[in-house]
Amino acid sequence: MHQPQSGMTMLRRPVLRSRSLGLGLALALTAGTLSGCAMSPGQQDTLQGVGIGAAGGAALGAIGGAIVGNPGMGAAVGAATGAALGGGGGYLYSKYNQQTDQQTAQTAQMRAQLAQQQAEINQLKAQQQK
Repeated sequence: MHQPQSGMTMLRRPVLRSRSLGLGLALALTAGTLSGCAMSPGQQDTLQGVGIGAAGGAALGAIGGAIVGNPGMGAAVGAATGAALGGGGGYLYSKYNQQTDQQTAQTAQMRAQLAQQQAEINQLKAQQQK
């Protein structure tokens, strides 16, 4: 009598593990697929961070879950945590890139103005020497 119950438990655990792991992998693949859609660079960076974080979190969570006897739950929790942290990191990375691009554009504009002013100075010097 006791054996069928343990057999049922053994059947349910692998199914739960595979579903949880599959969910984490599906989330990572979906994020990776969507990152190629028509989005702003900031949105792409954020979504790529979500995908990378979910995949890494699922892997680390499965390892940690295996230690305590539930790799499927560990993978699910790891994927969710990794997705949140990866999304935050991707968002911050995109903001950093935007700021860097803005500073680069301002520097280029200032250099162009400086070159124009230098040309005007040289022109004035040439007129004075005549």
